Amino acid sequence: MVADGGVDLEHFEPRSFEEIRSILMQLTMTLAVAEEACQFEHRDLHWGNLLIVRDGTEAVQYRLRDVDITVQAAGVRVTLIDFTLSRLVTSEGEVAFCDLSLDPEIFNGPKGDIQAETYRRMRKATGGDWQRHVPGTNTLWLHYLADVVLAHKLPAACGRDAKSALRGFRKDAMASQAAAELVWHELFSGQWTGDAA
Repeated sequence: MVADGGVDLEHFEPRSFEEIRSILMQLTMTLAVAEEACQFEHRDLHWGNLLIVRDGTEAVQYRLRDVDITVQAAGVRVTLIDFTLSRLVTSEGEVAFCDLSLDPEIFNGPKGDIQAETYRRMRKATGGDWQRHVPGTNTLWLHYLADVVLAHKLPAACGRDAKSALRGFRKDAMASQAAAELVWHELFSGQWTGDAA
């Protein structure tokens, strides 16, 4: 039996800035943990590959760099899906990846379309070497998701400060080299606690 991961971000309607911040925080933390654990890159994290369920979850637990971390969930839980284009190192030390150069159509989307631009930015970041570990591809998708949220998913009640915080995260995601760097972003200030084991 497979647990219900919820609906994708495209069809999810956030009710508050707190839900949006929690979604981005959970996603950032998940990517950071996976980067550290197995040099993971999702490489296709558009809004259809991020599931959200509103289930009353108060907190989500992570372990990053030997620190137990508790993230405030604002009643929502996030699940990543579709790892077809992903890259990681297996427990045997093998690199598992999809050679995107074999599918040039993925890079031919319309100019100015944020998803199409993200694929092209990934190609530039990797230099076309899809086996290489470039965790900055994860931050490119975080930039994309912040952009999508700002353009399509902000509840009417979100004020100027919330929008400014999201724009700051979007900008900083573009400049970051790994999701782990963004865990410390001011957008997430006070949203998580950590205890060393």
